[in-house]
Amino acid sequence: VETRPEQTLPWAVDYKTDYYAYFRNTAGKEYGRPRTGFGIVNFRIAGAPADPCAVWQAKAPWSPLSADLRTRSGAKIENKTITFDEAMDVLALRRASKNGQILDSCFVTLLEGRHPGEAPLVSAMKTFAAGSARVVELNLSEGGKDLVFYQETNKLRKLAGIETDARFALVRFSKANRVIRLDMAQGTLLRAGGRELRSPSAEDTGTIVGISGDLTGTPEKSELRIRPDKPWNPAAAPGRMLILHQTRKGSFANREGYIVQNAEQMSDGTVKVSLRGPAPFIISYHQAFFVDGKLKVNRPIQKFDGLDYYPGIQVTFPRIGRTFTVRNTSMNSMEADADLRKAGVRNGDWFYFHAIAPGQKVSIPRFTAQIFEE
Repeated sequence: VETRPEQTLPWAVDYKTDYYAYFRNTAGKEYGRPRTGFGIVNFRIAGAPADPCAVWQAKAPWSPLSADLRTRSGAKIENKTITFDEAMDVLALRRASKNGQILDSCFVTLLEGRHPGEAPLVSAMKTFAAGSARVVELNLSEGGKDLVFYQETNKLRKLAGIETDARFALVRFSKANRVIRLDMAQGTLLRAGGRELRSPSAEDTGTIVGISGDLTGTPEKSELRIRPDKPWNPAAAPGRMLILHQTRKGSFANREGYIVQNAEQMSDGTVKVSLRGPAPFIISYHQAFFVDGKLKVNRPIQKFDGLDYYPGIQVTFPRIGRTFTVRNTSMNSMEADADLRKAGVRNGDWFYFHAIAPGQKVSIPRFTAQIFEE
């Protein structure tokens, strides 16, 4: 392990990796490459820390499974594990707490891939910080530069020559150091270099008033009826991310994203949004069995890295046509806000979890851009 002590100096690591060299058959030999140079990747990971951080670099083993796939005429399928001792490059950034300080770190790194023999697109980078906001200055090898802005809120900030309330923004400068492009997401104002970009709203928001999809017996579609807080532009919605804001009693506030396939303004003022996929609203199906008075399940309930995702969401038992609120779950059991046996649930009954419901808030972030002449 190579370690660089905590500091704020820029750093960069260049990699040249031949991924295809690791594809082996059961005899340990390489498969033939589809074309010369296939699988050879050059890329750079670089950083310009705003706060002191250490950089750790190491090599790690990799043990892929090599399969000799043959016909289905009775031939044996062989699987073998092949170990490469130093096949993987590992890089980590680390900050250490001092004197009981509570860390609120924001690591900024640049990953730039390129064809072998090509020069890096970015010649230098620098990071500016103000609270949780960051601006990354990227100087381009062919001239000009980009300023990339990020923050976790919609606070109006001035940083590195940028004034904005956006969550994300891009300011592009020409070789003559003039602003030639402004982009922002989830913001209403972006100023830089004497240029200005505005949007009437950072996002379109509304409330779900109707659901059509697998929850309603029509899995071939996935639609929401939404009552906008302010007028939407449905034509701008396709391809954008619709964010579902879930606030559940006894659990945490959760956000889930869906890609909009189509949006249509309805005569009653609502907007009908079709989701790409069609996206499922049912989280998972399980079968119920009672053991010592507790409801057990036929397959594990995903715990999402220990997050309390399930408390407060809904669980429906189709046979009895009833829906309950989840109180708690473990990997193999579930508790609801009612006595499920008294409610009519039997051994072998199927049930499903779902979190989406009428009354929940949704939003679609707005993206605004403008290109200027030099």
